[in-house]
Amino acid sequence: MTREELQQAAMEYCGEDTRLQSAFMFGADYAWEHPHWIPVEEKLPEEGQEVFAWNGTFKESYKCIYHDGLFEDYLGALGKGAVTHWMPIVPPRKEE
Repeated sequence: MTREELQQAAMEYCGEDTRLQSAFMFGADYAWEHPHWIPVEEKLPEEGQEVFAWNGTFKESYKCIYHDGLFEDYLGALGKGAVTHWMPIVPPRKEE
């Protein structure tokens, strides 16, 4: 996916909200630079862990929390089997 295609996806997914677009781009950049997607068949997050979740298509990635065996985004639980891969959310580095 080119940078222009990624920016177009951010605009389509986030609408006119530039803060959401920026967060989308940050997450996409991080995922590109740190490709550590973990298949759900191999391992699941710890209870209450915040993660990025992916359902197999780039346009459908989510910031979620893993709770009671489900991945939940801000709208509620994603359907069972909807998430194929996940990665932990790494806190930002602190400037010294």
